[in-house]
Amino acid sequence: MNRVFLIAGRTGGPFFPLPAVVNNLHNIQPICIGIRGGFEEHAAKTKGWKIEYLPDTRLTIFSFKREKLRETIKNYLELALNIFLLVWSFVKSLYLLVRFNPKMIYSTGSFLAVPMVLAAKVTNSVGFTNTKIVVHQQDPLPGLSNRLTIDFADLASCVFDYTKSRYTKFSQVLQIPNPIDAEIYTDLSISKNIKNPELKKFLTAKSELPLLLIFGGGSGSEDINVWTLKNIKGLLKKFRIIHLIGVLQKKELDDVEHAGYLRLDALFEEMPAVMNASDVVLCRAGMASITELLYLQKPAYLVPLPSTHQEQNAEMVKDQFYILDQKDRPNWLQTISDSYPSYFKSVVYPDKQKTTQQLADYYQKLQSLLDN
Repeated sequence: MNRVFLIAGRTGGPFFPLPAVVNNLHNIQPICIGIRGGFEEHAAKTKGWKIEYLPDTRLTIFSFKREKLRETIKNYLELALNIFLLVWSFVKSLYLLVRFNPKMIYSTGSFLAVPMVLAAKVTNSVGFTNTKIVVHQQDPLPGLSNRLTIDFADLASCVFDYTKSRYTKFSQVLQIPNPIDAEIYTDLSISKNIKNPELKKFLTAKSELPLLLIFGGGSGSEDINVWTLKNIKGLLKKFRIIHLIGVLQKKELDDVEHAGYLRLDALFEEMPAVMNASDVVLCRAGMASITELLYLQKPAYLVPLPSTHQEQNAEMVKDQFYILDQKDRPNWLQTISDSYPSYFKSVVYPDKQKTTQQLADYYQKLQSLLDN
């Protein structure tokens, strides 16, 4: 059985393609490489995957042009710590590669991939391993990790033409839809896919109001959670609501006792069926959410996290979704009330059959790497 190292990090977005890749490859043992306490730890354990840990390594650009000596000293100490963690990650990566001898490393952009890929080049060069390296770029703007590791990739891919045209290193990579397991979406019936009794009861309850699914990603979004509760009375006049607050949200949230409102931490295997059962969605503009929404052809309001790659994500799909500005939160309720459902009646979504075929071809390329 071929072992495959899967590298994502910290949040649900980078992790999203990994189950699709695993489910479409044959004769493999997935081993997740992550950090303790990250989203990938929770998700891997939920799926029954083995997980190995590396230090939470980051490469931060520091500015030393500070007037205060204390800040300058702090910056240097943090830089020294990060260099030490990077070296330690490289050493531990060497150990993990020799121990497990994986046939493939599949990275979606976590910085943990940098020491692991560099270590794989060393173990490959001395004959200890023969590990193939695969890099996938989900977002339009490549992160530092993928920019550093793509030169070592045996197979690299991206989702958007924007990436190929703007970044020389990505100009020749394979362009594909973001990996999704099409088989999971063939039967999304509530009776088959929903195990949570409370959730199943809520989804099957009769109501004339449309169902609104609200979430801020697997880790949650405090901004969206606070806005939802502040506007809950107005929302409940127009929608029934499933509100996913996120597995990493620690802030106390006010209770809402209403037959049309259900709050949960997060959903994993049940998420596609719940999204499919919803009439409309409000969420962040992460690529995991965008991928599922496009495949299910689901009306949605996207709220990109300000000053992040999500703003560019939203720009890429503005023809399919309604983009809400986080700074305009006081007007969200009115905007949604005025635009739903009329705004979405003329939206054209990508063809499912074409997406499914493109991904099948991609999975076959990955399988060929494993078999050779």
